Amino acid sequence: MKAWRLHGLGDHRLDEVPMPKAAGHDVLIRIKVIQPSVTDTSVMSGDVFTEATKWIPKWLAEGKPIQRGHEYCGEIVETGQNVTSVKVGDRVCSAGGKTYCGSCAMCLSGRHSECLSPLIMGREVPGAFAEYMCLPEWGVVRIPQGPTDNEVAALQPLSPCIASVRSAEIKIGDTVVVLGQGAVGLGILQAARLAGAGLLVAVARRPENLELAKKFGATDTINTTQTDVVEEVKRLTNGDGADVVFDAAGGSPKYGLSGFETVRQALRMVRRGGKIIQSALLPGAVELDTVLMQRYGIRYQFPLLSDNECLKIAAIWVASGRIQIGPQITHVLHGLERLNEAIKITENKAKHHAVNPAQVVVLRLDGRVGPASPVPGGNHAGCGQHDEYEVPLAEGRDAVRQAPQLLTLRGRRGAALDAVAELAHADPGGGQQPETYENRAHRCNQADEHGHSPARAKQGAERVWPHDKH
Repeated sequence: MKAWRLHGLGDHRLDEVPMPKAAGHDVLIRIKVIQPSVTDTSVMSGDVFTEATKWIPKWLAEGKPIQRGHEYCGEIVETGQNVTSVKVGDRVCSAGGKTYCGSCAMCLSGRHSECLSPLIMGREVPGAFAEYMCLPEWGVVRIPQGPTDNEVAALQPLSPCIASVRSAEIKIGDTVVVLGQGAVGLGILQAARLAGAGLLVAVARRPENLELAKKFGATDTINTTQTDVVEEVKRLTNGDGADVVFDAAGGSPKYGLSGFETVRQALRMVRRGGKIIQSALLPGAVELDTVLMQRYGIRYQFPLLSDNECLKIAAIWVASGRIQIGPQITHVLHGLERLNEAIKITENKAKHHAVNPAQVVVLRLDGRVGPASPVPGGNHAGCGQHDEYEVPLAEGRDAVRQAPQLLTLRGRRGAALDAVAELAHADPGGGQQPETYENRAHRCNQADEHGHSPARAKQGAERVWPHDKH
């Protein structure tokens, strides 16, 4: 099979590698859609300090190629003899670039996101930048019907957004500011709205991102190129400051991020006793005014790590239309060989007017590589390729009922989460027939006229992707 492997910093090659085999608790996944995360792109070029930068240079120096990638949509095509939670044909994705071991003290106590011996994609297990990959069954989540394959590939970055909002413990009516309106910022914005935020302020410097923020529920938007963001937040809050500030913009300036500037802004715009949630990955150590923080009781914290539970919440909220990620998917390429193009777009999203990382469709529904029939979603018609999707009506109702309760869970497992996991195989019940894609598209169009869930109307197979015109 073919796989993209890193042979040196900035040296990314499409290689022929052995096909992985599923054994024991492993599942073999055929990759359908992938997207390079901003973290992947920066780590592969050696620009950002993360846990990966501790071992990647050493491995490369030893001549060990590295296969990255953790944001994907795939289909299980083979299972090991001990697999019980998923089956062949299930559509899956993963909650992050780490898979918990299942046997350490943290895992045995149910704290999987704090696993002491995680399997890291690209190190212990090859990642998703390939035609196939193999993971333990507990490293994947079965996705309910509703989201397109492109949306499923974009679910992983939505998972830490859910984790960030849960960490903030937003109270109904809280004033919330989200700094940065990329894929993570827009996800946090929508999750905060569902959590009960009152005044919900979106901050960014790109007008197109702020327009999306308005559509997704922001009560106010601030363009940092035109306004002093701290003064404007103070004005909107009558001088009090925000109850919660999310920093989703900090990071390496090389990739259009704000460095440490948004952390400093957050300290000046949060109210006394307020919270700052550091959702963005900072490019190194940061100096904080701890005197100010202690004097005003400001809490600066990192969110809980996302896990399968957060991913399930993200999936049902997208499936029910409560969170929209389709409009963010603006660039879709076709063919695994074009991954490096997607990386270049993702490295400079502002230049290419991209919001979400650029995606690559590896496999069509019919098993062939190449363009599939698109569904509108964003300025470049960049989401979806399901032409004959059927969505049982009961799934949507269950998702709407379950989602608000799931957000407030604090590490609980059990019947509620099992029910969510079963959404992918839910029986509509009562003899009710599944709703066809065409009926659902018509219903969504009707709803959209009243400001509800977005339309996802089917288009003909003759349409081509704008980005594939040469």
